[in-house]
Amino acid sequence: MIQRLRYLKNKIVRVELCLAPYGCNLIKMNICSYKHAKVNRNKIFLFLVVFLSGCKADEYLNVKKNPDLIQRLEEGNKRFIQGKFQNNRSPKLLEDLSKGQHPYAVVISCSDSRISPNVLFDTDLGDLFIIRTAGNVLDEVGLASIEYAVEHLNTKLVVIMGHKNCGVIQSYMHDEHPNNHIQSVINIIRDEPEEKALRAMHDNNCVHYELANVEHQYNYIITNSKLAKERLDKGQLKIAKAYLNTVNGKIEFLK
Repeated sequence: MIQRLRYLKNKIVRVELCLAPYGCNLIKMNICSYKHAKVNRNKIFLFLVVFLSGCKADEYLNVKKNPDLIQRLEEGNKRFIQGKFQNNRSPKLLEDLSKGQHPYAVVISCSDSRISPNVLFDTDLGDLFIIRTAGNVLDEVGLASIEYAVEHLNTKLVVIMGHKNCGVIQSYMHDEHPNNHIQSVINIIRDEPEEKALRAMHDNNCVHYELANVEHQYNYIITNSKLAKERLDKGQLKIAKAYLNTVNGKIEFLK
């Protein structure tokens, strides 16, 4: 902790931080606020005057350059379970986001009406780039959506989230053959090697099939998206697997 700041000529750095709405609690540091800081409903600009004595500015500011994005989602899910929401539902936020979006995570989830990533992770508009399909299955369009977020929006995290009591997985397990487009989704699940392996072992646990489907989507991404694989190998992207318990709302990130 800096007890005293000395003014040194030619060694003043002005640092501008743009903090997300209601996100100030994520950054803990001791600062000397610039007296002309502007504050509005959705953005807080802190102009800091940092006095240096031979060190870099970021050594004085205890700010993580690469915060754990998974931990951020876990904390949001914990708030959801506790009913302690911190999200911003102001129309002004959408107006601000019309200037550009910078989602920190892509979330691939099921279309199930009970599965709303923004609510379950207690996030704001602009935080998540969400791809939703029945059974959270991916195809070329899904891969294109992921690559758009990663390449053009510089998103650093992709989360594949399965869930308990998935209707598509249950239809597959019960060998249902609907005479409509739902059959196409069941066929995709049926062709997944991970699902076939469970069938070969006569496994009847639906959770195992739901988790196997998540595993398949992970493998599908790294096998078919050169962009995602390259960034993953370089440590520029993280792909995480998660599972939602639709009874208690808890989301568990899988190893």
